[in-house]
Amino acid sequence: MPPPKSFEPKIEFEQIPFMHWGIISHFNFSNLRNVPVKRWDPLSSTALEFSTMKQYGHYTYISPVRAERVDQYKTRQERPVEPHPDFIDAFKGTLDGRDYFDEYGKKIGDAFSITICDGENRVDEPFSVDPRIRQTHERAITFINKYPAMVRVIEPEIKTYIERLLEENSKLAYGVNLITTSREYGENLAQLGPANTKALFKSLFAGIKYVVEESNKKGILLIPVSPFFNIGHKVGGSVPRLHAQAYIDLSQDGHGARMENMLKSFGAMQKSGNCHLCNSTHDDGRRAIERSDYWLLFATGSPIRNFHLRLTPRAHVQRFDDLSEEQLEDLSNFLPNISKALNAEGVEPNRNVILNTCPYGYHSYFHIFLDIIPYETVGGAEMADDMRVIRTSPHVVAEQMRKAMKRVHDADDAQFLQASTEPEQGMDQAESR
Repeated sequence: MPPPKSFEPKIEFEQIPFMHWGIISHFNFSNLRNVPVKRWDPLSSTALEFSTMKQYGHYTYISPVRAERVDQYKTRQERPVEPHPDFIDAFKGTLDGRDYFDEYGKKIGDAFSITICDGENRVDEPFSVDPRIRQTHERAITFINKYPAMVRVIEPEIKTYIERLLEENSKLAYGVNLITTSREYGENLAQLGPANTKALFKSLFAGIKYVVEESNKKGILLIPVSPFFNIGHKVGGSVPRLHAQAYIDLSQDGHGARMENMLKSFGAMQKSGNCHLCNSTHDDGRRAIERSDYWLLFATGSPIRNFHLRLTPRAHVQRFDDLSEEQLEDLSNFLPNISKALNAEGVEPNRNVILNTCPYGYHSYFHIFLDIIPYETVGGAEMADDMRVIRTSPHVVAEQMRKAMKRVHDADDAQFLQASTEPEQGMDQAESR
């Protein structure tokens, strides 16, 4: 059992630096320069009709505190190290509830955290201002990002002052940024394995649900949520330990153009009585890769990168925290095998995994799905519009991945058979002696 809070060291409110853990107070605020701003592009955003949300389109979070993050990939390049379970990453201090230091005496990461969930168990309230050294115990934990894109807690007088001075099309970026990571070290889903992947997902979804519930109590009801993995330095990762993030936008001013397109598409499906993800044959099965008891993996027909894959539940599920225990178990087995198969095909190991889910408070038709997107350089023409040029046909991708997934399963079966026969062989040898 964790020790009482009174015995857990904490950082006093007046000592919290500006925007650390998303906190702005009269103790750390000095000027507008580093305030996180959500800025809508007036040339690519528009008002929403028939909605209490205001607009959709392109927006940017401008958050200078993000520059304070330690980039451990950069450190690794300067002083190469072979990753291993004893590697001290920036999250290890948070997981272990103690400080770690490098060979120069510089602290690695931070033992102080605002921990939302230890596993699925709720710990700190999502709008807490008490960073503490926590003793956690579960396989995965969810905590507040120390260097977030949005302000999470701000004193009302300062909020009023800032909002009065913001430029046109700008507003204070308000929300909660979560990080979820596994106690066992791994740098990708293949290394993490099914049990730790499941624990990570359960803690992530529990953390999101806790934030949404507490936000609802504040009268914040319309909440877009963006969970994702940045696996590798090229796709935005700064800490090698595999971790999920969730951007929970509490501004209640709209959502992105991509989300709007998805909501409109699913709305049209609902009117026609035909959910594409429930009923598509994916080019008569030519783009389908593998079907499990609860999930379907396929190569998307309009990929944004080569080897862009999609994974969706076979049943119609609105949000990720609606998944059953069986669906989550199956997902946690599926994803590490997909990672192994992509690795076996020599696909770029730097990848984004995007969890597409219906925003909270929206009464919209939606079917969740995951996008698995390997890193790739994007050209100028592709930056000019929402289009991509792809070299490898989705049919070829599906064919290669089917073969790679079969090799993964065959290797797992062989390993299982070897493990199951070893005790018998040992017994036979003992009896012969």
